[in-house]
Amino acid sequence: MGDDVPPRVVIASDSFTGLLSSLDVADAVRLGLLDVAPTALVAVVAVADGGEGTVAAGPDAGWEGALFEVPGPTGAHPLDLESEPARSRAGAPDLLRRTARRIAQDWLSPAPG
Repeated sequence: MGDDVPPRVVIASDSFTGLLSSLDVADAVRLGLLDVAPTALVAVVAVADGGEGTVAAGPDAGWEGALFEVPGPTGAHPLDLESEPARSRAGAPDLLRRTARRIAQDWLSPAPG
């Protein structure tokens, strides 16, 4: 890439289920990229594949949320998701940032030969 033309990058990431939202993943990748290419023009877009991240990505796309309580398939009360043990989030954004930094360094390095 020429030194006078900053790279243009779109980061469209899904969530890391139970660890990071789509935007948290994208932000960590963005920071890693900017560590290597501080003049890069970076756009971050939340995406989802229909799983849990879809609900989280909705408000970022301008949707308004609504809360509904529905029974499970056996007619039992809904799961209490707040009582589920939290998965470890410690270090995940930093690991993504370091990984993105390494990828960006390879990507921005001149081609051999």
